[in-house]
Amino acid sequence: MSSTTTEHQYWEDRSETFDEDTSYIVGEDLNDEIKSWLQNQFTPLDAVLELGCGTGAFSEAVAPLVKDLIATDMSEPMLHQAEAKLGGHRNARFQKQDAYKTSFDEATFDAVLMVNLLHIVHDPAVILEECSRVVRDGGKIVVADITSEGTPLLAGIQLGLRYLRRWGRPPASNRNLSLDELVRLTQEAGFQVKDEVLIGTTVKAACLIGYKQGRPTPDN
Repeated sequence: MSSTTTEHQYWEDRSETFDEDTSYIVGEDLNDEIKSWLQNQFTPLDAVLELGCGTGAFSEAVAPLVKDLIATDMSEPMLHQAEAKLGGHRNARFQKQDAYKTSFDEATFDAVLMVNLLHIVHDPAVILEECSRVVRDGGKIVVADITSEGTPLLAGIQLGLRYLRRWGRPPASNRNLSLDELVRLTQEAGFQVKDEVLIGTTVKAACLIGYKQGRPTPDN
């Protein structure tokens, strides 16, 4: 996920129980809502790059919707789990890539997907600039990121305690990004945000879709 060793190593050390821990900390309901939201963000013609795919929980939801999916992460153990999940999808490939600076050519992809990546990295703006580099003009960025925005105080405290029980102290790169902050960062990277929404009941995720400026964006 990152060129900074401590960023991706923290998550790699938790890869073996990552799915189980995430279900405990965040809850399956929010993951299901994110997957449901993603169902409407892609077309069967899209060539998609996923950054920070982790164990492939959201890759698995997107692969059936698109022409081609390259799911990437800096953690090889995470990638092995993702590949095992998506073994039946011939259009899905897996690569170790640094989200700050990938090896792909400019304007390679129709869409870039990131779920729960931007709030755990040191410099989300640089990653968004890389997204702009590898996506074609008129292509899109699809972001879903857990946030404390709109979460009741008690629920937020309980979430934090569950995190500490399973994963201990979070890395220094972890932060809380509001929907407005995600929109601003995305716009500064050259994308026109067409849709933004806060989803979830107790625990929330900030979601947006933006199109790279350079030609008129689709109406939907």
